[in-house]
Amino acid sequence: MFQLRRPLVASVLCFLFLAPHRGAHALDAGTPVRDAGVPLPAIAPPSLEARVQAISEAFEERRRKHGVPGAALVIVAQGRVVLMRGFGARDVERELPVTADTRFLIGSVTKSFTSALAGLSVEEQRLDLDEPLRRYLPDFQWKDAELRRALTLRDLLCHRSGLDRAGDKAMGFGVLTRAELLQLLARAEPGAPLRASFGYSNLGYVVVGEALAAAYGAPYEQLVEQKLLQPLGMSASGFGRPAQESSAEPSRGYERRGGDPTRVAPYVAGRHDTLLEDSAAGALFSTARDMARWLRMLTERGTLDGQRLLQASTVEELWREHLKTGWGNGNPGYALGWFTRQWRGQPLVEHGGNVGGFETSVELIPSQGVGFVMLTNVTASPLRREARELVFSRLLDLPEPPPAPAASPSPEPVPASSPVPLTVDALMNRMIRAQGGRGRLSSLGGYEVRSRVRYPQQALESELVLTSGNGHGYHQVETYSALGKPLGREEFWLSGDEAWFGKAAVGEPVVARALSKELALENRRALALDGDLRWKTEWARVELTGMSEVDGEPCYVLRRSAPDSDPVEDLVSTRRFVVLLRRQGEASEKYSDFRKVGGLLLPFRTEVHQPGGMSSVREVTSWKLGVRTRDLDFRPPQN
Repeated sequence: MFQLRRPLVASVLCFLFLAPHRGAHALDAGTPVRDAGVPLPAIAPPSLEARVQAISEAFEERRRKHGVPGAALVIVAQGRVVLMRGFGARDVERELPVTADTRFLIGSVTKSFTSALAGLSVEEQRLDLDEPLRRYLPDFQWKDAELRRALTLRDLLCHRSGLDRAGDKAMGFGVLTRAELLQLLARAEPGAPLRASFGYSNLGYVVVGEALAAAYGAPYEQLVEQKLLQPLGMSASGFGRPAQESSAEPSRGYERRGGDPTRVAPYVAGRHDTLLEDSAAGALFSTARDMARWLRMLTERGTLDGQRLLQASTVEELWREHLKTGWGNGNPGYALGWFTRQWRGQPLVEHGGNVGGFETSVELIPSQGVGFVMLTNVTASPLRREARELVFSRLLDLPEPPPAPAASPSPEPVPASSPVPLTVDALMNRMIRAQGGRGRLSSLGGYEVRSRVRYPQQALESELVLTSGNGHGYHQVETYSALGKPLGREEFWLSGDEAWFGKAAVGEPVVARALSKELALENRRALALDGDLRWKTEWARVELTGMSEVDGEPCYVLRRSAPDSDPVEDLVSTRRFVVLLRRQGEASEKYSDFRKVGGLLLPFRTEVHQPGGMSSVREVTSWKLGVRTRDLDFRPPQN
């Protein structure tokens, strides 16, 4: 059973398809709002007012284009608010406009508040970021000996603990308490050695929050309120989805459905989706007016209205790059609660936040004393990617970088050092025979596969059931548990060129969300047992690129390409003519323990390497062939 894309479905699709749709009832919230009595900074012609007006108009055009129901934009220059405006609707159904006082969840932008509080704790001599964590949380017992011995708060704040996304899967269901999530984190196996590389860890920030609470003898949320929000006058900000939803002027959250950017629906939060168990990582909500005060304090290096909240040296340390992320799009760095980049030759610091129904971005160019905050009420909008250039290019007179050199065409696969001793046609025929032959594969019919799955980096387990009509459709259910407790399940349906994905905590119904046709096709290729019968029609190019080996067993390297997905590279045994290793992008699956089932030779063990802490070991417990299925089995009930 080959399903390289299956782990990708389980780990990231909940973000991939939650993009925006055009708010049909979007309302204009009015003219820009400025802090009363504050003069505008001097900027060379055209006037600042003209620049701000151009930004406002361009932002509104992009918001409508990308179907973002509602947004707020704040721009600060030299410590002064030059734009604070709402766009569109905070509630499309009731036609309520976004204003400067609309409350949005800000997701992982919360991390910059946590790091600021950690910096303040250093000033007040409550914490030392470079002391071993055990000094502050002696009862926190890591399974990994090196983490137990040497992990520091700085390691957690700059995401170099090796615990890439550890615990995120369990946290996403919202069932476990904070104490249970931290117990889970302590059991997780690091995906990399301590301080060896960047690995984003939400629960790492929760640990920082617990250390702060221990140092001050007060809950993390209370500390943020007393030491940051109150001194800054951010009275409309707070923690958790329930408080945001019950506040004076809440925005409703939205999400995109399927591949249609013009179709959104309200985000439906489950009863466990409070965000309160991971407050220090992503549970804050705020308004444009409150975030303007936060932004002013940052651009003034820790001072607001003449009152110092943080030492300038502390702010600089929060922005000091500690390591590179290794991510695409310019390989940004990471400081303490902030990503670091360059924009037109100037250092830029930023952090985004993406939480069910909302997306936020905070960006500053400290050398220029400017920054902006964008709050939106839809998940994963292209507007966030465009906002930087949209705002800063119109606000600042900085020269554009020279054009990037033309991209070189993708290199052709390196040919084998010695000729591969057969053709692609011959290899594919041998592979089909090894799997049971054309007749057996073409008459396979329905089947069911049950597997046990372990996720060492997440410290959880699952039961996976895949039912297929072999060409008619697929239905996959994965049920997760951790610490002996059920967490919830994820379901995936595929019928024809349509696909859906849904997720729900234990005891809650799954809400299916349509996926794009491209994802449907990609998953169909990955899940089909009889896919090799259609290799000439399903792939644009199939070629033998060389020889390799897996665990000492010689292999042919077979590369399959299609214009709508990353190439797939199979390492095929020269002796058994089965795929031993499959690679696609950064993901890979290694197959072993092949057994005969109804004339088919199938792998019973799969070792999955998946970025983002979702690597796993999957062991088949049963194969059933000849299962009777109906087309309705491969569509979600509400569809």
